[in-house]
Amino acid sequence: MNLRNLFDSPEWHPFYIDLQRQTLSFAQLSREAYVESLFLGTEFAWGHGDDLYEVRLDDVFLAAATAPSVIKPIHYVLHTAFCCSTLLARYFELLPECFVMKEPQLLAELGMPNTRCASQWPEFFALTIRLLSRTYHTHQHPVIKANVPTNILGRQLLAQNSKATVIFLINPLRDFLLAALKSRRRRGQIRYWNHYTAMQVSDRIPELATVEPDDLSDAQAIAYWWLVNRFICQDLLESEYRSRVLVVDGTELAEAPKNTLRPIMAHCGLSLDESELNRLVNHSLVHKHAKDFSMFYDAESRRQEMMELESRFAKEADRAILWMVSRGFDPTSKLLAQPAAHV
Repeated sequence: MNLRNLFDSPEWHPFYIDLQRQTLSFAQLSREAYVESLFLGTEFAWGHGDDLYEVRLDDVFLAAATAPSVIKPIHYVLHTAFCCSTLLARYFELLPECFVMKEPQLLAELGMPNTRCASQWPEFFALTIRLLSRTYHTHQHPVIKANVPTNILGRQLLAQNSKATVIFLINPLRDFLLAALKSRRRRGQIRYWNHYTAMQVSDRIPELATVEPDDLSDAQAIAYWWLVNRFICQDLLESEYRSRVLVVDGTELAEAPKNTLRPIMAHCGLSLDESELNRLVNHSLVHKHAKDFSMFYDAESRRQEMMELESRFAKEADRAILWMVSRGFDPTSKLLAQPAAHV
């Protein structure tokens, strides 16, 4: 591993930072590995047969200081989970002008409480963005489909780079409830995120005042997580960076990709003509299940699945929505963007 060339390409991907030992661990990934990955975490590196190489942070900072710094547009996909974010990432992967990273663990770690309180957090953050901005070709745009703990860093991501954009994927409440109630694993993931991520901002949300998420039912905990992310999204729409934030309904992306992809790509400064748009929506890659490439999955498959989930979990979803209403939340309220400002 040659640190002098570290910032020339994404060949060496940063996976894990050890604050106590002041080290950063990298693994060597091919372009194919980036496409194959669903989550760029240490488990992927190990499963892919790649060894992790530990490097002293001071040495990485030194390499960063001596490498040319180029500010290029970075496009972040923030999301609630279970809302077609992998589908959107695949659309971006089909564009040669984009280089996509899906859920880099290192960026997610920076949104966790134990890392955010570190005295060197601003330096870690700037270094991480620098490393995740590398592409194979100078003309490429880095696209980062973030892991959900990253959502609370939305303002910092936009402040750090004046050319950065955020696409925030969030499904309608009922759709999200049904998708998250689907399995015990998903329910557990939501509880984990509530404990480590949501509680960092929940005290700013009137409807969640005095609520202890660990005491909630599964469906209520899912509604809690959705409401926290809705607040984070609205906060970005009210910020000075609002002109660089686009909110997208994941259900609409799945149901009407042509109509949805146009504004998404325009938001990122990417133009699509009709033939290229047709190529994207008809490509075999986007008709595969998010977690199982061997399984065909399209808008009709999704509709059938949602109907099945409705039959199984309608009562749980109803109770969660009633609970939110009892807390003072109006399920019919819309996310509102402030007048656009150029930042």
